Amino acid sequence: MPITASRQSKTALVAALVFLSWLGAYVHTTLELELPVWRWENSFPALMGLVLFLGWWRQPHRRRLWAWLLIAWTFGAHLVIGALLSVLPIPLWPFYPEQSLGHYVSHLIYAVAQLPLIWVLWQEIK
Repeated sequence: MPITASRQSKTALVAALVFLSWLGAYVHTTLELELPVWRWENSFPALMGLVLFLGWWRQPHRRRLWAWLLIAWTFGAHLVIGALLSVLPIPLWPFYPEQSLGHYVSHLIYAVAQLPLIWVLWQEIK
């Protein structure tokens, strides 16, 4: 399959949105925990995003599968668990999340950073 301009722009868009997704998580982690980028809380999500993006990009014959995996990672791990559930003081967590405006704002940033990638990938698979 030849590489077309629209395919290149789609690849660049998804790459940028995977980075934005990770950046939302990184901003949250930096604001809340002040952890450096190489700590697993930051580096593991970056590595997962990169692996899933590379699968989506380099295996166009399986692009739908990789899009589903990227959506599952972004929606499940980042949006639901990381941005929404972990802000709540529920007994499931081994920590008690701070209940302050700053904490809520960092989780809002985290959540909003996930939405563009989910939207673009959903448009691709539906």
